[in-house]
Amino acid sequence: MIQNIRWVFVVTFLLMATFVISCSSMPRTEKIEHIHEIHGDKRSDNYHWLKDETRKNEKVLSHLKDENEYVKATLGGTEDLQKTIFNEIVGRLKEDDSQVPYFKKGYYYYSKTKKGLNHPIYCRKKGSMDAMEEVLLDLNELAKTKKNVVLGDLSVSPNQKILAYTIDEKGKEIYTLFFKDITTGRVYSDKVEGIAPGIVWAEDNRNVFFTKRNKAFRNYQGYRYRFGGNESEKLVYEEKDELFDISFDKTMDDRYVLMTTESFTSTEVHFINSKSPLDRWKLIQKRQNNLEYSVEHRNGYFYILHNSGAINFKISRTPVRKPQIQNWSNVIKHDDQALLLGMHMQNDRLIYAERRDGLTKIRYINMSNLARYEIQFNEPVYAVSFGANPEFHSQHIRLNFESPLTPKVVYDYDFKKREFFVKKKKEVPNYDSTKYETKRVMVRSRDSEQIPVTLLYLKNFKRDGQAPMLLYGYGSYGATIQPSFKSNYLSLVDRGFVFAVAHIRGSQAKGRLWYEKGKLRYKQNTFNDFEDVAKSMIAAQYVHPEKLAIRGGSAGGLLMGAVVNQSPQLYRAVVAEVPFVDVISTILDPNLRYSTQEYLQWGNPNNKEDYDYIKTYSPYDNIKKQNYPNIFAIAGLYDSRVNYWEPAKWVAKLRDYNTSDSEILLKTNMDAGHQGASGRYDAYKEEAEVYAFILKSLDMD
Repeated sequence: MIQNIRWVFVVTFLLMATFVISCSSMPRTEKIEHIHEIHGDKRSDNYHWLKDETRKNEKVLSHLKDENEYVKATLGGTEDLQKTIFNEIVGRLKEDDSQVPYFKKGYYYYSKTKKGLNHPIYCRKKGSMDAMEEVLLDLNELAKTKKNVVLGDLSVSPNQKILAYTIDEKGKEIYTLFFKDITTGRVYSDKVEGIAPGIVWAEDNRNVFFTKRNKAFRNYQGYRYRFGGNESEKLVYEEKDELFDISFDKTMDDRYVLMTTESFTSTEVHFINSKSPLDRWKLIQKRQNNLEYSVEHRNGYFYILHNSGAINFKISRTPVRKPQIQNWSNVIKHDDQALLLGMHMQNDRLIYAERRDGLTKIRYINMSNLARYEIQFNEPVYAVSFGANPEFHSQHIRLNFESPLTPKVVYDYDFKKREFFVKKKKEVPNYDSTKYETKRVMVRSRDSEQIPVTLLYLKNFKRDGQAPMLLYGYGSYGATIQPSFKSNYLSLVDRGFVFAVAHIRGSQAKGRLWYEKGKLRYKQNTFNDFEDVAKSMIAAQYVHPEKLAIRGGSAGGLLMGAVVNQSPQLYRAVVAEVPFVDVISTILDPNLRYSTQEYLQWGNPNNKEDYDYIKTYSPYDNIKKQNYPNIFAIAGLYDSRVNYWEPAKWVAKLRDYNTSDSEILLKTNMDAGHQGASGRYDAYKEEAEVYAFILKSLDMD
């Protein structure tokens, strides 16, 4: 009897052990042959079956869950490390905090966060910050019944009585519009589903404008909806060209509602008087190839930021009654050394931002006497941007300033006194800026360009080729990574890491041409630049050759996929978040988000020459038998920008071809989209997991 009991125990133990091992072993992804064929070229895709647009296929969902379990098992020895890093990140966070209030039409508006709560609370006070607080919207209350809560818009009617807000509950970037009486708290029955963020109120306090998306997530229809009326939403414009998106905006003085339809290379703007939302829309300038422009208004003139004959853009103006391009006259001339980033119209001042030598500068013109000024900042490497400036008749402008060493400072710059007034310095507990040092270095590319690189490290750092490094990159769509304060990365820097950002081609770090030379048939420059920076960091002894980790997300994930195919021996660990790695298949599918619009960034693979070029770097199509580094791919099940199946397929194929014993992991957030977890604490946990993966890969855990 005792022997039988012992035998049952042994068998049970072995079964349990087998179950644990099977749960923690690397998932084996089934291969089902699928052939993509175009231009007489065949591409084998054994993991095409993972593509499920419904997100309901049980076989696929089970596979993704198995992958998540494998991540948990592989990083199982780092739980304490993850908790430590999470506590470090939260320890540098002022958990009870509030945004600097901005003043608009008699009210001070602000948001605040509370310790232990994932989401912000949006509030206002009438006339004074000593007045009674009104809660506009508490996302934490909404989150009690929803797994994912993403706020798109929070817009108060011009008479300050009605709140319009949009919520995305799935991470799909599809929003529902709600209306709320601010005084009573009543949420009206008026509701519009399936819209894009970006609502605009007309000045009649009744009509709002918004856009809807088609199956490919293109904002193709513009609507007007009368709140509190009996009518449904009214279509005001439908954009037929698949390369163009619609959006609505308002001029700073609230005089006009603007409807912009634009592609990556062309713009067309229509306008109506915001007090007469039923009027016929008027055209400013008909779309032209390679003409991009944006519009502001002051005293009967439209001010237009545009690139007609100006690759780095210039600013012109024209009478409202004669808005066409032949009437545009220069206000700010083109400068081939400075890219105009944006303009802001306030009272009698035209304020504009430009990027020169990789840094943003803020300049302005006093329109009453045409005097010109530059707002000076006292750090050599920094990021500055316009803050909340809703009041047109203001004598100051709000600016957000930060640097790799300086947490965010909110300034009000007084135009009359030409002085800064500090409204708030971001409090970062457990942070001592004197411990760190930042530096901007230039790396010579293989074709003799100078690539800016921003570095952050401990002040006692020795450049002896022994340090670990995390190198971050993006390099697409003209998006430029600013040299801003990133407290999360201090958990790596405090462990001896150098944190580096490569400002490679495809961004606009050095002007518009820097972007143009990193897209379409020049896309390879982006990958070569990143590789050249990595090699330079090793040669200059900023990093040990065996301790280089790299990171990028979305199109930066494409960058990760391309460079590990190109030079896998350079990297020890790779973090690819929502990586756009199956470039050809995605762009060829017209039903997927932005697919046709991407032609202007990557090329049109329906054209054989473009297809052939994209195929030379598309990460999924260029995996080969070689030693790959440790790779951590992160996906969102409901991501509509980079669908989950791209990283899922990529990881499966990498494992097929990998000839090393490195770990290649896939984690899918089953409740989120492109931006990951919507709650701040959940996001910090994900960040701690990423850092644990990096440290484990570099044998530093």
